[in-house]
Amino acid sequence: MFIDAVVADRRYKRVDAVTVSSSVGLVAFEFHGRSFKTRPDGMVYRYRLRGYDADWKNTNAHRVEYENLPQGSYTFEVLAVDRDLVYSERSATVTLKVTSPWYLNGWIAIPSGGAVLSLLIGFIVYGTRYYAQRREAQRLRERMLEQEQRDRQKLQASYDELQETHNELQRTQAHLVQSEKMAGLGTMVAGVAHEINNPINFVYANMPILEGYLSDLKELMQAYDEGASKQEIEDLKEDIDLDFLLGDLDTLIGNCTEGAERVRQIVIDLRRFSRQDEEEKQEADIHEGIESTLTIAHNRLKNRITVHKEFGEIPKIHCYPGQLNQVILNLLTNAADAIKGEGEVWIKTWVDGDFVKSSVRDNGVGIPADALPKIFDPFMTTKPVGSGTGLGLAVSHQIIERHGGEIAVESEAGVGTTLTISIPKT
Repeated sequence: MFIDAVVADRRYKRVDAVTVSSSVGLVAFEFHGRSFKTRPDGMVYRYRLRGYDADWKNTNAHRVEYENLPQGSYTFEVLAVDRDLVYSERSATVTLKVTSPWYLNGWIAIPSGGAVLSLLIGFIVYGTRYYAQRREAQRLRERMLEQEQRDRQKLQASYDELQETHNELQRTQAHLVQSEKMAGLGTMVAGVAHEINNPINFVYANMPILEGYLSDLKELMQAYDEGASKQEIEDLKEDIDLDFLLGDLDTLIGNCTEGAERVRQIVIDLRRFSRQDEEEKQEADIHEGIESTLTIAHNRLKNRITVHKEFGEIPKIHCYPGQLNQVILNLLTNAADAIKGEGEVWIKTWVDGDFVKSSVRDNGVGIPADALPKIFDPFMTTKPVGSGTGLGLAVSHQIIERHGGEIAVESEAGVGTTLTISIPKT
């Protein structure tokens, strides 16, 4: 909040105190406030002339005027209010002192014999100077209005430029977020392809065996249909080892069913995980999202990292499920990268007051103390060059903030790291 000038017998720029004569008929105060959220013409100002105004007043203008102020000391105060009704932290102030006219100060000591004549001359001089000052004040006011118009145009141009810069930053941020999602998608697709490939290969490998069994059974059925003798039927059963065939057939079908069910579950989890672009919040089960994300990340964890789940009794929450799944995947990926060789990861959920909390803890290498304050900055990474984009935690932080929550980190080098997410229950 700034007071640009006090306009009276002349223009006083950026001063803390002004003294003027009461013969100056008009005193004006010019000011402006700044806000990154509100256009200049959308600002509201509350002002008062302490010692003259009984209460605060409101205006949308950048200038207020007072006429024929009596002698005395005053303090002009002004506050800016933006579109969110947020007031400026402190008011801008300037002290104004109005004194008696010069002719009363200088001519009052003239002897009484010439008092009437002196008073008459004083009134004539005063009137001449008063009207001259009024004309000068009017011209000055017109110049100031023109200057104010030019200043508003410059301020508007600056605001438009700042708004465009803000929009460009938003576009850049969205691009970075998408880059991180695509980087994660590449890793995820490779893992999912591997997870699907195993059961599919198992089913595919069993197909020739099932075809052979089916051919043997067809041959046996044909012998029955052609009226073969009992001995011929028994010989054929022995040739195809019917007892083993029937037992192994049940096993093969069971194994194929299990593989197909595994593929089906992976597809279901993949669909749950990939709900990235919901425009509306949905009621979702955090545990269900964690389970589906663990399926997606299984290839990064299996045979090396043991996952412990400590799920508490938590309610469903209104959220963007796909985005929260992305956060969990980022945390699991970071935990896996932090563990050299074999290790453990603990996933825990619980309710704490009005928040549903979940944490991912690992026993990896930990984060250096000097890196912790910057851990959520874009491009900040403690991984080797080429091993990460440095956007995973920055994107996660943005997603959790969008949910009105918080994400916190605790880490000790050589011991491990815990990242805790807090999401409002409602």
